[in-house]
Amino acid sequence: MKTGLLVILCCITALCSWNCGLADSGGSAGSPFAVTSNPSGLSENPEDIAIDNNYIYIIGEDCSLCGAQWDPQWRIEKRTIATGELVAAFDADGIVLLNPTNSEDYATSLVIDASYMYIAGMRDNAGAYIGCVIKINKTTGAFDNNFGNNGVLEYAGGEQAHFIVADDSFLYIIDRDGLGNRRIVKLNKITGAIIDAFGTNGVVDLQVQELAVDDSYIYAAGADLFKLNKTSGTLINGFGNAGVVDTLGSVNTIAIDNSYIYIATANPFPGSWFVEKFDIDTGDFAAGFDTLGGSTITSGTISSIAVDSAYIYLGGTDRNPPVDDWRWCIEKRDIMTGNLVPAFGTGEAAFSNPSNGNDLLSAHVVDGRFIYSIGVDNNANDGQWRLEKRDKTTGEL
Repeated sequence: MKTGLLVILCCITALCSWNCGLADSGGSAGSPFAVTSNPSGLSENPEDIAIDNNYIYIIGEDCSLCGAQWDPQWRIEKRTIATGELVAAFDADGIVLLNPTNSEDYATSLVIDASYMYIAGMRDNAGAYIGCVIKINKTTGAFDNNFGNNGVLEYAGGEQAHFIVADDSFLYIIDRDGLGNRRIVKLNKITGAIIDAFGTNGVVDLQVQELAVDDSYIYAAGADLFKLNKTSGTLINGFGNAGVVDTLGSVNTIAIDNSYIYIATANPFPGSWFVEKFDIDTGDFAAGFDTLGGSTITSGTISSIAVDSAYIYLGGTDRNPPVDDWRWCIEKRDIMTGNLVPAFGTGEAAFSNPSNGNDLLSAHVVDGRFIYSIGVDNNANDGQWRLEKRDKTTGEL
């Protein structure tokens, strides 16, 4: 996820299925595959991915309008989970495009529920940016007119809506301003209205990268790990030191299950891949868990993390190969020990290197049988969207 992530998976509860990164039972039909999407002859990045039982949802950057005026727009794809084909019933061709300005507009993060997609990003504003959230129907691609202004919400104070998660009633967004200051914003899921009772006028100032939520709490990861009350936004005493736990480095991504919090970072950045596991109630580090786990990545970036009842799945980019030939990397680790699973991929990881250029993995999610990854395939130095569906047991594509 981005960057995130936030992974949208099949979990023990409906709430957790939207946010926690846990996937255990069930699994899609079909076989592994790889598909690409190349809207233009320019480099374009897919940013985030979500799945339900039947479909894959991907958001990111589309440069088909870019020319003398640089004009990237939001691109939203819906594909079948069995084959990866675009779903024609979704806005007539499987693709929704949003271009609010004739300058730089970017979609950055995605969350879904049973009926809708909620997408965070930004639009240009005379050389600066304004944070945006859109809500569209998962089946048709139509904008929900009850949310914001005809399905598009713009709000003051943030230049980029950077990351988004949801529960039954609310959206929780990380946004940031032009100086890099970040905050958590809580919105009504139906209307987009800011929830004033959260923090100060709906905002908690906190320098974090990603969020996860459960029934009662927000878990926010950045330079440290924070646990907040979902209603008030206050830090939770009894978790770490007054609601804060020190981590090995600046966290890239987070997942939770019923008992633990899992955070991942490349430390020092970019560098070795670390995973830390903390008790979800106390913030204590899980005894016997190996943060490095035998990882062979020494120069790389972690983009996303997912967990099921037995394993942790890390996704990112391995920069160990020769300069300008980076490759996708997915590690599978034992959830109890943190150690790599030898039967997965090469024994180190499952790698994908579709081009002789720099290929970058943006995000991944898992269900009961497969791993779904999105990122950049840099064939002919034309960065295109790539979607891979891999066997979750073997890592085979």
